[in-house]
Amino acid sequence: MQRLDQIFYTWSERSLLGGKGMGPVASSLPVGALAGWDPVLRGRVWAGWQEHDRFGLGYLRGPDGYAVICKRPVTEAEGRQASLAHVLVGREITPLGALALHDWDGWLTAWDGTAELDPLSWEDLRRQCDLARRDLVGRARRLPAATLAELVAFVLAEPEADVSVVAPTESPAELLCALVEITGAMTFSTMESRDDDRGCPRVVFLPDDHDSRMGVPRRRFRFGSGGADPFALALATSYRAEGRAAIDRIRPQTPVTTADEARAWARAAQLAPGVLDDITGLLRRASDLSAAELGALRSKQGLAEARRIVPALEDGALAALLRASGLPEEVSALAQECALRSFLTGRAGEQVLAALAIRPPPARLIGEQLKHAPPLGRVAALARQALPDVRERRDLLDRAARQLSKSELIAWVHDHCRDEPEAAHVALRVICDGQERSAEQRRRALDTLIARGALAEATAELTPSPREAAAYLQSVLTVVAGARIDEPLMASFLARSHPPAHLLYALRAMAGDSRALALADRTAWGQFFTQSGLPAPLGAQPVASRAQPGPADERPAPRAERILLVVFFTSVVALLAVVAIVVTGGPL
Repeated sequence: MQRLDQIFYTWSERSLLGGKGMGPVASSLPVGALAGWDPVLRGRVWAGWQEHDRFGLGYLRGPDGYAVICKRPVTEAEGRQASLAHVLVGREITPLGALALHDWDGWLTAWDGTAELDPLSWEDLRRQCDLARRDLVGRARRLPAATLAELVAFVLAEPEADVSVVAPTESPAELLCALVEITGAMTFSTMESRDDDRGCPRVVFLPDDHDSRMGVPRRRFRFGSGGADPFALALATSYRAEGRAAIDRIRPQTPVTTADEARAWARAAQLAPGVLDDITGLLRRASDLSAAELGALRSKQGLAEARRIVPALEDGALAALLRASGLPEEVSALAQECALRSFLTGRAGEQVLAALAIRPPPARLIGEQLKHAPPLGRVAALARQALPDVRERRDLLDRAARQLSKSELIAWVHDHCRDEPEAAHVALRVICDGQERSAEQRRRALDTLIARGALAEATAELTPSPREAAAYLQSVLTVVAGARIDEPLMASFLARSHPPAHLLYALRAMAGDSRALALADRTAWGQFFTQSGLPAPLGAQPVASRAQPGPADERPAPRAERILLVVFFTSVVALLAVVAIVVTGGPL
């Protein structure tokens, strides 16, 4: 666990090290360690500007690690101008870690002379700093490319020199973040009143220009004073698009510390002036490529790299590549094929599907992917989005459905009849088209059909009328259960509360013997009464509400029940005769 020690500097009559004036007045470090840090910090803790609402953040290397300084000017009670500086020191503080502390709410802004400072744990700050770092990097990537490129070009022209940025047009924290991620680690200060002493960090920001009194060799930079070279502009553009990852792909193995090394990096990292040797980066921002970058993508090397890179692109980059126009035809076709394969195999999601709908692949290309047996749901979603022609769409769905067993199709139709009705309808027709070859497959299909309620709900959802639903059910039952249904199998299909009428109709038409027929009739008759809010007569309950089948269920219906049936149907016939006489106008 990384320990961060704290030091607080301000004016005092006697500091912790015994001196008068600006010095450490509180610290969590032992006196010996504080004495080792003080020579490094003493010249950097003074805030020599007048605006009290502005503070400077510095990052320095010290005798035992790194220091982050937050300093600000104050006016003391006597009217004397003074400074406050809160310092954190630790062994593993990075430049970006220091910048992430820019807006930390733990910086001390006043001193009452009594507070004690304790060591901090980096783990305690990690969450806040991680969020702050992500936010800072996001702001840095939104800097204008031309502005950032100017600064990068100036630094890379003499990487070993110290630089002072005068009157920056953008926030120093964002500029430093981008500069560190592009050119490498460095010490810095976001605000200094002067830069003419030898203890200054490598890059400092000045509110305005001034004459050097001590002749310290530093290069001064003002935005707008000179244009950026093509390499720096390409670096800035790539950084804006992808952040540090884009630079890391072309970064040399060792840090760039001299002008010769910077020029060597530029030569090695460019395919042409202003075109980075980074086909991955070109593919990721394919909708915003220059003519030179498109030329690099069309080259033999560019196309070979594209064939290697495109299959590994994540959803967002692959979708953007599909939407881009003006790309080499081979790259567009490769993107379409990879997107199609990724979606059908389940690796890609809705982003890629939406892009495929904008740039639909031909039915032939989709059909070629069926050899990989993609999930029917994926094929259905793709066909619905990308194939406007009904015949092509249904032919594709038919071919995909025929790769599944009957049991798989039955389960799929039951589960997806509402969200993918067209594909479910096609699958239903495939189910009706011939039996499975093996007995095991037929048994599994029958078990699945019973478990899924004989597809009664699906056929009702997919057909316009009960008559057609019943016809489909008869076809499915014939293929899966056989031409005739005996009583035990009838009981299995009816073992659910309130089977729908079209299922009863289909099952009754397929009853293989009188017992199966009687079971279907009793269920239908009992359901007629229960749906009317009346208790079903004895022997007419639906199968699901009766006791488990036993010997009593195998006997013919009792005589009393047969008499009730005769009375019921005789009453219906008599009522129909009366209605006929009234309609024809005959005598009552």
